[in-house]
Amino acid sequence: MSVYVGNLSYDVTQDDLTQAFAEYGTVKSAQLPTIGKQVDFAGLPSLK
Repeated sequence: MSVYVGNLSYDVTQDDLTQAFAEYGTVKSAQLPTIGKQVDFAGLPSLK
């Protein structure tokens, strides 16, 4: 399953996302793609 989260702060890290979603299951990976300086979205492709 993939989960996309928008409108994230510039200060959000991969660890922040993993911790935020860990209560729903094991997060196998987290990505923070960026476009220039702006964070566009975060994908958690293996939330189980």
